[in-house]
Amino acid sequence: MHSRSSGHPALVVLLVAGLITGLGFLARTPSAPTTPTSATGERASGAAVVAAEPSVDAAITAFRAWLQASADTLDQAALAEGERLARERRPAFRELIRSNPERALREAVPMVVRQKLPASILALLEARVSGRGSLERFAISEPIPGQPAVTHEVRLRDRSYQAFVYGRRAEPAIRKDVLLHGVAIDSVMAVAESPIRPIEIGEVPPADADVIKTCAVSGITTEVEPDAEGGYPAITEETPAALEGYIIRYYCDGGHIVQEAERLL
Repeated sequence: MHSRSSGHPALVVLLVAGLITGLGFLARTPSAPTTPTSATGERASGAAVVAAEPSVDAAITAFRAWLQASADTLDQAALAEGERLARERRPAFRELIRSNPERALREAVPMVVRQKLPASILALLEARVSGRGSLERFAISEPIPGQPAVTHEVRLRDRSYQAFVYGRRAEPAIRKDVLLHGVAIDSVMAVAESPIRPIEIGEVPPADADVIKTCAVSGITTEVEPDAEGGYPAITEETPAALEGYIIRYYCDGGHIVQEAERLL
């Protein structure tokens, strides 16, 4: 992978992390709850005044431990336990989106892990959201006690979300017709700072996605072909790709995903 200096190291780290598998997620030890801040040190927009409660960490950690122990060898008892833990995790994860959207994105179940899980578990997890739409900022002239003075809303096609943002997404600007992605529980969404999501190594691109094989930076085409059913093979280190709204784009170099994300942001 080519390297280059960047004025936004946090974004680079996040994007590079998105290229690896879910092994680090499963092996992670819980970190202490933190109050979300923006790139300038300010509290993340729309975040709660206090950090996530210990019960939030407990529910998220318990489900991660179940994934590590049981996801690859599901029997009836393990499945029932996973459904119970996923159900308990759901409101905890929703609260984490509100209190610390950046951490919620880190805690989201990786796609390489999700694609092994049964539908009954997936239905209880956060939804992956990606598309092209608007991110709007609303400020209250006369703040209401207990309510944030600034809120955000994401609109993608016919769906809208109460958005929680951090970093450059928290800057006071209205963004129309932009690439957005993140995770959501119901209508509450954590919006990623990067406009595009690197496809994880080992992740199988969705069969119904539009595919562009030409690198947006170099113009080089990746030689990858769909199978008989129209699906593309799992991403490897030699075939880096990113989800850009509703499109999968292949890149000749994983470093070019970082360059393109910075350009789009």
